[in-house]
Amino acid sequence: EIVCAFLLGQLEAMQAITAKRCEMFQRYEQRLAVLQQKELAQLPYAPEHCRSNCHMFYLVVRDQETRDRLIAHLRTRSIHAVFHYVPLHVSPMGARFGYKPGDLPRTESISAGLLRLPMYHELTESQQHHIIDEVLQFFGIRE
Repeated sequence: EIVCAFLLGQLEAMQAITAKRCEMFQRYEQRLAVLQQKELAQLPYAPEHCRSNCHMFYLVVRDQETRDRLIAHLRTRSIHAVFHYVPLHVSPMGARFGYKPGDLPRTESISAGLLRLPMYHELTESQQHHIIDEVLQFFGIRE
């Protein structure tokens, strides 16, 4: 099974992959902390007693318009950031269970502002700094 062979290779390298992802996560966290300080975006949060596997890094900006403009800004600079999450209650399945938009306003608000920044094993430190620089530029922040 080719899929099993691929997964086995990833499992064998799991510690190294996770360590690199955590380095990338910490780099994003350190350089983008200013966005949270200025209340321009929320960064990922994990309680002290939890440990993250650093599988993704996201921002939650104030609204969908800001999120969409940031994604477009990054796209024009060949950076692929994506909208991350559609709440289940507004999905077709949720509608079948009787849910509708507005039933969970906090969930919908967070979803509207959520975007995921690039985070993959081959991402270089230089590429990541470029991504961070462009995010900061979008918000008018000069380091």
